[in-house]
Amino acid sequence: MVKASGHDINVDWWALGVLVFELLAGKAPFESAYPFQTFVKINKGIERVRFPALLMGSAEDLIKGLLREIPEKRLPAQTGGLSNLWKQSWYAGFDHNAMKNRSLTPPYNPPVRSNRDLANFYCNVDEHPRELPYQDPGNGWDDFFASC
Repeated sequence: MVKASGHDINVDWWALGVLVFELLAGKAPFESAYPFQTFVKINKGIERVRFPALLMGSAEDLIKGLLREIPEKRLPAQTGGLSNLWKQSWYAGFDHNAMKNRSLTPPYNPPVRSNRDLANFYCNVDEHPRELPYQDPGNGWDDFFASC
């Protein structure tokens, strides 16, 4: 997509690789303060990304298999399809049949007292975007919404 050369379903496998990296590392693999630098890093490829120590080994193999530059070379796009993903050592011991059948026991069940219980979510006020106070211009631009 970055090269604007079109894409197919294999872009989803790329997105999965980026998501796995972000969930495990706490940052994006091609992270940069500026969009152009991000595009440059993406074009250089996953092989140029420094993996944190906790991602070395099976997680790194999985991520690199999903972030291959040529879409047809990404793990699930090769002969064998989705089973190529499940064969990765990162999934060793994971019962994907139980997941498909919805009988997989979650590794952690957080306590939830009600459907409005937010105790399991952390909110850091310092990370909120700056709020700008709204000043109604008084010209009635939003009167239409009151009638909806």
